[in-house]
Amino acid sequence: MTRLGLFLSLIAFAPAAFAAEEAATAPVEEDELDFLKQGEEAALKKAAEQKAVSSDSFSIYDGADEEFADFTVAPKPKAAPKAQDVAPLSAVAPAQVVFANADSIVVELPVLVARTPADVDGDFWLVGEVFVDGQKVAETRQFVSASGLAQLGPTTAFLKLQAPVTAPVGQVEMKVSQTTAAGTKPLFTQMVKYRL
Repeated sequence: MTRLGLFLSLIAFAPAAFAAEEAATAPVEEDELDFLKQGEEAALKKAAEQKAVSSDSFSIYDGADEEFADFTVAPKPKAAPKAQDVAPLSAVAPAQVVFANADSIVVELPVLVARTPADVDGDFWLVGEVFVDGQKVAETRQFVSASGLAQLGPTTAFLKLQAPVTAPVGQVEMKVSQTTAAGTKPLFTQMVKYRL
């Protein structure tokens, strides 16, 4: 059979196939547009309920927001002090735990090195040490030189250390010092509370 014959037979039998399909899917006794009527009735009922409730009442949301019943708003974060209010070689903000896993924590402390390059008169090492139960467990050093300071603003060093801890809750001590050719000068100490 040629393509033309196949095409003509398809055209000839197609209306009969469609008629048989329509007969098989004849409408049942239910109204096909019943869902529209139900939707309109529900909308009218909801509009009447909303008119009954005052506009400043949130009682219509009580059932929908049950999963947020224990939600509390976090306090606003405190802004770090401005560089001109902080003395050079002191903490810009308190040391904080930025990561914790099963047996260690990571402590971070921002230290204002200098407000301007004039605050630094020579090269030195900024040293951060972490002590757990009186024992030194970590140390970091950052080299500071006049050529490495920001020219148009303050220079801040971020001392970041990983410290092993033995208890799930406790505190560690972080000591910061300045080391020059003349020796080591303690700058400050901070206690950092943690929870694994």
